[in-house]
Amino acid sequence: MKAIQLDALDRGIIARLGQDARTSMRQIARELDVSEGAVRARVKRLHDAGAVRLAVITNAALNDRFPAFLWIDLAQQSAARPVVDALKAIPAITFVSTMLGRSDILAITLARDAEDLARFVNREVEGIEGIGGVTWTLGYRIAKHLYGRCAIVD
Repeated sequence: MKAIQLDALDRGIIARLGQDARTSMRQIARELDVSEGAVRARVKRLHDAGAVRLAVITNAALNDRFPAFLWIDLAQQSAARPVVDALKAIPAITFVSTMLGRSDILAITLARDAEDLARFVNREVEGIEGIGGVTWTLGYRIAKHLYGRCAIVD
């Protein structure tokens, strides 16, 4: 992703799409008092630069899977970048972030049950060079998740 400068219009568009990504370009243009063409051009620029991704997220996509949180401790702090890169390369992992506090890295995936998750961690994650240990937790009922409040970035 190449770095781009965001101005007030970019931020306004991103905020509005974050509230409801189904909002039409015409409606966003009206709300921000600019032309529909200006909004379309900005969204294309933001998308091409990798600053935004448009996706549909539904609870139905989870099917019979549950969110699984992988709390990863590094063997040494210098391994952070290579471990993050290795985790990002695993298609089943949907979120990776370095952390302050409980663990060095948090990765999120989906699993059918504890056995499925343990097998995944053993086969895909624990062998990554630089990982000192993995503790995992498996969610079983999502009570609240505000998709519009999440920033998804590379």
